[in-house]
Amino acid sequence: PDKKVIRTCYNYFALHVVIRGKGYYTIDEHTYCPQKNQIFAMFPGEKIEYYPDVNDPWEYYWINFVGIKAKHFMSLCDFTKQNPVFSFTNKAICDLFQKATELENLLSRDLLTVAILYEIFAAIFEERKKTIPGREKSGEQTLNDAIKYIDDNLHNPSLQIADVAKYLSYNKKYFAELFKKKTGLTFSKYLCRIRIIKSCEYIERTNMSVKEIAALVGFSDPLYFTKKFNEIMFIPPTVYRTNYRKN
Repeated sequence: PDKKVIRTCYNYFALHVVIRGKGYYTIDEHTYCPQKNQIFAMFPGEKIEYYPDVNDPWEYYWINFVGIKAKHFMSLCDFTKQNPVFSFTNKAICDLFQKATELENLLSRDLLTVAILYEIFAAIFEERKKTIPGREKSGEQTLNDAIKYIDDNLHNPSLQIADVAKYLSYNKKYFAELFKKKTGLTFSKYLCRIRIIKSCEYIERTNMSVKEIAALVGFSDPLYFTKKFNEIMFIPPTVYRTNYRKN
């Protein structure tokens, strides 16, 4: 319970299965409360924060992994930054994590652990099919596909909801309603916020000018970009860069 808050950014994927208690996990500015019989996932390159509850601290097993198929398997099991926590009822999932920890002194540990990881993915995949109604899962997948399309086309200043709806073969009005229901924001507000969030990364990690960064995230007018940045971050981008580097 007195374990410090971990704030970090890993270069690998990770799955944590909570076997008792609860804790708190923040990713992509959203905080979750994983507890017993839940898995929470971590993704490479993402800033995260997690810590146990003081009164009912969690205990968990975890597996870290990388590889050319890692992202594919995470996608098959519906783990995304927007959907990182999964509840399950199949006790075998916990048993598989525990089984991996019992291999520590075996010469074949690495190979057997990889085999168990495949079993874990298979168990989660089967559990997902049972617990998520087809229509709801379709909605989640639609949102994930929409967000990926937006990320891939963020640089396009003429990107509109009609483009995303057409790409996904949805009626524009229906997709707009679905998008707002899933995100809590209109498409235009979401697009503006995600552009500003992305611009923060460029401001933090590069020496590019405000004009160059504005163009990279889809703003054709750097003055308008500065205005929207100020509205969302409460300071101009130049001040944000100065403050970030001071800290």
